[in-house]
Amino acid sequence: MRCFYCFLLLCFFLTGCRNIGDGSHGDDFVFRSIYHWKMVFQPSKEEKVLMERHRINRLYLRFFDVSVNQETGEAVPIATTVFRSKTDEAYEVVPVVFITLEGLKQMMASDLGIYAGKIVTRVCQMVRVNGVRNVREVQVDCDWTVSTEKGYFELLKAMRRLLKREEWRISATIRFWQLRREVPPVDRGVLMCYNTGEVLNSATNNSIVDLKDVQPYLKDLPSYALPLDVAYPTFGWTVWFRDSQFKALLRGMDWSDTTLYRQEKKNTYQVLKDHFIVGKCLQAGDILRCEVSDYAAVRAVKQAVEERLRERSESFTRERSAEVVLYHWDESNLKKYADYEIDSLYMR
Repeated sequence: MRCFYCFLLLCFFLTGCRNIGDGSHGDDFVFRSIYHWKMVFQPSKEEKVLMERHRINRLYLRFFDVSVNQETGEAVPIATTVFRSKTDEAYEVVPVVFITLEGLKQMMASDLGIYAGKIVTRVCQMVRVNGVRNVREVQVDCDWTVSTEKGYFELLKAMRRLLKREEWRISATIRFWQLRREVPPVDRGVLMCYNTGEVLNSATNNSIVDLKDVQPYLKDLPSYALPLDVAYPTFGWTVWFRDSQFKALLRGMDWSDTTLYRQEKKNTYQVLKDHFIVGKCLQAGDILRCEVSDYAAVRAVKQAVEERLRERSESFTRERSAEVVLYHWDESNLKKYADYEIDSLYMR
């Protein structure tokens, strides 16, 4: 009898391992993915451990941005990621290209087909030169507007045609308000469940994640005619205001010095005297709003979003696994969460 139970246990273990590794998953399987949004790709030992511990399947790796050269006025690649480490064969890599609104407008004023070719060529070159493995898709991240929608979609169509030659898919990020617009010409979208509030508004409570900012758009989810996966935040920042006017986003703040800061509200501090921090000159009277991706807030948004996703037509979910993406792969962000909290965000 003991041998029989051991045999059952072994079968269960092997089945579980096969489900994680091969892509033929049950309905409850979720691709565990994460964004890498740093200028240098050189994961620390601790960050690698986090990837292994939480069984990350897919890495969205920002390759470069496209913006406007202030001297020439041309749309050019900037902020290219430097590879100081090789990517791991254990996960799939999705190169991500971020296009600024200014860069998009400049491309629209020229030849979108030429720019599509330049972007795809640069991605392919970076993949080859840096030995990036397991690439099957390229993602474009752009907060397009109503007035730039047509041009942006033309760019995506041109990129999609070129990427098919590499047998790569194309995906795009989707903001909540864009759920009410036309569907972009891509293979799938990733719904960005963060930066949902008005960061420039001094009256905003938390611009990163707040259920009340998301709720007005949830009714549009079931009918959105594009396969959708979802991204949730794990980052934080401090929003700096002077006379109710936005100044900048600050990171790495320390509120322990009560001679410099006085807490006004739960997440708001007043500067008590002039001083420099992270290269900025703060003045007495300035207001600092500390915003974090609180687990409870993220979880509330996740539950509300997934409730609506379950209402979607079978044509959007059949023969494909769900995917949850966290933003982003950084030890200082992720260590703020207990392991069970991170794992729970990956579950559906």
